Amino acid sequence: MGAFPTMPTPFHLSREDENFLDELQRASFRYFVEQTNHRNGLVRDRDRPEAPASIAATGFGLTAWAIAADRRWVSIDDALKVILTTLRFFAQEAEQVHGFFYHFLDFHTGERYQVRWRSEVSSVDTAWLLSGVLVVRQAFPDHPQVRRFATQIEERIDWNWMRDGEFTLRMGWTPEQGFLSARWDKYAEHMLMYLLGLGSPTFPLPPESWDAWERHWTEYRGFRYLDCPPLFTHQYSHAFVDFRRWRDCHADYWASSIQATLANRQFCIDHADQFKSYGANSWGLTACDGPDGYRAYGAAEGWHDGTVSPHAPAGSLPFAPAECLAALKFFRSQFGDRLWGRYGFKSAFNLDRHWWATDTIGIDQGMTLIMIENLRSGRVWRWMAGDPTLQRGLKRARFSPTS
Repeated sequence: MGAFPTMPTPFHLSREDENFLDELQRASFRYFVEQTNHRNGLVRDRDRPEAPASIAATGFGLTAWAIAADRRWVSIDDALKVILTTLRFFAQEAEQVHGFFYHFLDFHTGERYQVRWRSEVSSVDTAWLLSGVLVVRQAFPDHPQVRRFATQIEERIDWNWMRDGEFTLRMGWTPEQGFLSARWDKYAEHMLMYLLGLGSPTFPLPPESWDAWERHWTEYRGFRYLDCPPLFTHQYSHAFVDFRRWRDCHADYWASSIQATLANRQFCIDHADQFKSYGANSWGLTACDGPDGYRAYGAAEGWHDGTVSPHAPAGSLPFAPAECLAALKFFRSQFGDRLWGRYGFKSAFNLDRHWWATDTIGIDQGMTLIMIENLRSGRVWRWMAGDPTLQRGLKRARFSPTS
């Protein structure tokens, strides 16, 4: 392992850190105030007037409103107004197939998005929507309509239909072609989806589904972690599940994500002589906009071209607070005039290509807000820890508590 550390730098948030994170959180939340259709609760995929709504961004938006109400950024009544509008739409109006929803919807009408492409019914994006639904059910446990709509949405999802005869889940379905050929059969961002499917009160996945997907380990400069190059894949499930407290017979997923984060940073340090964007405080390879369009960038075995996203360290804040916060402060101080906007950080930049993103992406703002909250208070983790669906899922996947 040489001189390379295998654990993050010990860290305590100072008042200055708290103020910086609070500003970034509030800016990220502003996205969900201004890029939400308050007639149906749908959240735009990105901050463009012509952009469709994303059900994943909408699920993160539900969580964002719960956080905002708890922090008193907005009144509980105002938060509930948006939350109930969203829940009612997905419980009663949104087109669904065996309980699963289309990945992208028309922002105004809520219909399946078919303008530039025909959107698919998405298994994992339905899971991100459901995560937000379950969060607000826990955050507002005494509100009868929240509980009724949330339960209706959850109980309708037929997870076994999406298996299509095997233990792993298909990535999606379209009415034109049927099931997509791709499956969630290798380690990626999908862990929470399987846990929610295992814990379903109506159509639970068999326990074998948890063991059926492949876990391949990789190593970079002494950092050992589950292989999936884009950093977001090591973050998304952790936004809702506190894996510090749980492990199964396969892996310590929390430790793996720490190692993946530090490896991502080290990879950029090691290639700083090749790409101007890379450095000890300028790193973050993940799925984001780039000079040639949206791509899944990654370290080591992944593809990279010098494009860095500030949302990569933002999403890893609980894993390596010192390293991630140093990067975020660097981005703000060095590139704030081009990388920082009304909603906080924009998608990405590439100094070698003289390219700066113009868009802010909804799922990025959601993950930034949620992971900052988990670092500061653990609030989202606590809400989800009390959810009976997740509790059943962890039990059926044979997770055991860690010390």
